[in-house]
Amino acid sequence: MNDPDVLDIRGKVVATVDEGIQSDEAVVTLTMQDTDESESKIEKHVKHAIGSLADPMTNKQLKEKFVKQVSSILGAAGAEKLDGMA
Repeated sequence: MNDPDVLDIRGKVVATVDEGIQSDEAVVTLTMQDTDESESKIEKHVKHAIGSLADPMTNKQLKEKFVKQVSSILGAAGAEKLDGMA
């Protein structure tokens, strides 16, 4: 990825591990510098990630994920063909 905007944002991201939450849980906090030099924050909490035991993926979601992942190697037609063999 060489997109300058993405590279700029990537340099501003700090990822940390919170041992106090479950392995299928996530909290994301976005802190923005406002024009008046104050900060605003947006926070999103996901109690159970999609695909976890508490929030399993549907068959449709599994198929979409499979096709998307395999398409990067076999192309869309190859992924659909392989999916049809299951």
